Amino acid sequence: MKLTSFAHLLALGFLISGTLNLRAETIFEASFDDPVYKAGSELPRGQGKIQHGRWGGDSENGFSALVAGEKALSGSQSLLLQRVDVSGDPAKPAKVWAGFGPDGAGNTRFTKPLSLSFAFLLNRTAGSGEGSVIFTLTGASASTLLSVEIGSDGSVGVRHRGAFDPVGGIAADRWYFLEIIAPDPEQPGARPAINLYEANGAERGKLIGSVETSELPPGTTYAGFSLSNTVPESKAFFDDFQAVIRE
Repeated sequence: MKLTSFAHLLALGFLISGTLNLRAETIFEASFDDPVYKAGSELPRGQGKIQHGRWGGDSENGFSALVAGEKALSGSQSLLLQRVDVSGDPAKPAKVWAGFGPDGAGNTRFTKPLSLSFAFLLNRTAGSGEGSVIFTLTGASASTLLSVEIGSDGSVGVRHRGAFDPVGGIAADRWYFLEIIAPDPEQPGARPAINLYEANGAERGKLIGSVETSELPPGTTYAGFSLSNTVPESKAFFDDFQAVIRE
């Protein structure tokens, strides 16, 4: 496990309910210098391919999620999502999904507090309305729990249950950290929090913005997440994923 980039993430995960609990479990992790990731190749999709959780993808999207050596935050490789132009068809969004699991199965649903973090970089920002990069936290049956939208104009905001709340703004060709802290859905009044940070090397730097969403409905489970990129002629890079639950 990479602890240097995420030690304070774990601390935040422990303290979601305001009490210290040192029992935590990693349910998804990906840094792309692991030997299972090969530059220029597709992600290792399916069960048992990575240590915690699993990657999935949609073949109709042209397998546009690749391991790239072009840019990286803490190593020499990262995940690249690039919109694919298919001859005779409109450009298809680049999309990939991931499932949570304490081992490589990645089919486990959780009702415990969750902390999830990853780094991202967009190689360009365009005009408003030209697509977006979207992170979606998913529940049972791939249902959307909340979405973080990174607009083509560099704006970042959270969409949840019909509402949209701005978090902050980013610049092109710079690394940032996005952090999602999702509470115990059975805890009355608990709200997910989304934090956006500048990257200071492989560590979090300055907090750019933070927002809380509305409450999650009772019975919510955390199953995984998806990423997509619909910004034309753009590349979105991702690195250092980690999701942790607190017992």
